[in-house]
Amino acid sequence: MYFGTFYDREGEVSKTIRFPREAERYPLRSRGIYRCRGIVHKEYDYISIAIKEVQRAARVSDSRLVGIL
Repeated sequence: MYFGTFYDREGEVSKTIRFPREAERYPLRSRGIYRCRGIVHKEYDYISIAIKEVQRAARVSDSRLVGIL
């Protein structure tokens, strides 16, 4: 199993679990914005997401940052 931490739109933290099959199919290789789909589990007031699918959002360049980064 692989564990991850993601932040949602409101800045709340979500803990994730990726099982070997999903981790192989959807590797996370870099920082970025990801859409994670899966099953939400709540146990002892602790919420986690068992990931079934991950999609990385395309990067959009910002002309204001050219030459800065």
